[in-house]
Amino acid sequence: GLSVAISGGGFLGPDFGYVNPIYIQRVARAFQKLPVMVCHGGWPWIDVMLGVAYRCPNLYISPDMYMTMEGSPGAERWAQAANYFLKERLVFGTAYPARSLQQSLKYFHTLPFKDDEVKENVLTRNAARFFGVQVP
Repeated sequence: GLSVAISGGGFLGPDFGYVNPIYIQRVARAFQKLPVMVCHGGWPWIDVMLGVAYRCPNLYISPDMYMTMEGSPGAERWAQAANYFLKERLVFGTAYPARSLQQSLKYFHTLPFKDDEVKENVLTRNAARFFGVQVP
């Protein structure tokens, strides 16, 4: 089926108003059957993006380097959300070439995920579900 990925965070536009997750929420609610991936996770609007994701079950979130970079504000909040309501919708990413896979994985494993099942969802299963592919 059809799915869409949008860049919803980081340093896009002339100011952070351009990446406000409220705009993403409007699209997700208007097209509730459409899976939508939010790349960059709405950063720096982390708490607002988490609220939008809580209300919009068709949103998948990939904070990429904003979750997998040492010292990135809010990285732990993404992991905590994956332990709860984003268990099947948080997606690992690196934002390569900004971060290498090795660097990103090393930091990923320090985050407060509650168990290996949540980690496996974030690392593989959630992306597979979003893209409609089978994983062993």
